Amino acid sequence: MNRIFSKLHVGSLIQSNAIYSRDLASATLITQTKAKLPKPTPNAFALFLKTKFRKGTSMVGLAKEWKSSSDKEKKKFTEEAAKLRKEAIAQFEKLPKKEQQEQLVEAAKSRADLKNSRAYYQFLKDTNCPTPALNAIAIFSQEKYRANRLRHFFAYNAVEEFQNLSEEEKKPYVEKFNQQAEAYKSAYEKWYKDHGEDYEKLKK
Repeated sequence: MNRIFSKLHVGSLIQSNAIYSRDLASATLITQTKAKLPKPTPNAFALFLKTKFRKGTSMVGLAKEWKSSSDKEKKKFTEEAAKLRKEAIAQFEKLPKKEQQEQLVEAAKSRADLKNSRAYYQFLKDTNCPTPALNAIAIFSQEKYRANRLRHFFAYNAVEEFQNLSEEEKKPYVEKFNQQAEAYKSAYEKWYKDHGEDYEKLKK
């Protein structure tokens, strides 16, 4: 959990649709020195989340709570974020210049890899790449818990329940999987014929 929040920043939350307000994003940014670090330190909002987040908590709700907090309430998180960044810079500057450069290069490579990964998945989305068929257990789980908003919490139960079904009871789900798998194979072959060349370039 600490590792997650130590890397958390407002930009990533916006991209994941957890925060929808540009005003909120600008409100959580901290004025920091221009010293470069391989990895960003947590900002004030990330530290606020660390103290508030619990399993099942709404990120949008927490974002609204942060936005409505007074400047005084935000100040302790802002000061803590500035302190953490200052300490991180001090630790980084103690490293030999060669090691500093190696870490910066590695961080830049990671960012480039992430950018390429996003381009790859965006390409699949833009070209309507078919998605693989759900297996029989997933189909069973989806149908059984379709109306339940917390259906993802029942995944383990669904596996056990499916395993306890008789072969005859499993048959409809297996047949649906086979039908979907055949449809996927046909759709993918057509998609690859149209977009395969560009797809292979992105994979390299």
